Amino acid sequence: MSLRFLRRFCADISVPIVPDERIHVEYTPTQVVAEFIKERFRDRDGNRVDGVLYPSSRRSEGRNIVLFVNRDNIEGVDSDHYVEPPKVLRLSAAKELYIPDLVRARAYQLYEQRGRHEGLALDDWLRAEEEILGESILSEF
Repeated sequence: MSLRFLRRFCADISVPIVPDERIHVEYTPTQVVAEFIKERFRDRDGNRVDGVLYPSSRRSEGRNIVLFVNRDNIEGVDSDHYVEPPKVLRLSAAKELYIPDLVRARAYQLYEQRGRHEGLALDDWLRAEEEILGESILSEF
């Protein structure tokens, strides 16, 4: 029964979700089940699992991974714990981004591309926000 549920769940979360202006609650079950797996599942030695691997909804042969880590499990990030927990990831590089500055800069680029015509500032801002908070921000890394 559990394996059947996990297979069906895996198929359900691998269905593509078309990005639009709606709030997509379709992601909520994925988060809930991932949290459940993180807290309840153990390996043969009784250790918690480090993550979940499942098929990509965008690439037929692709895979997505959810890693159950926090700042305590990443080498290169200071921990507040007295005893250092085992590290499962190594931080090789980090870039701090301030999203409003990126949106502001992109909105201004759009304004310039339109020939500096007044009256569409909100449209430029919303388009820039959609681009920055959408997939375009991943190209920064």
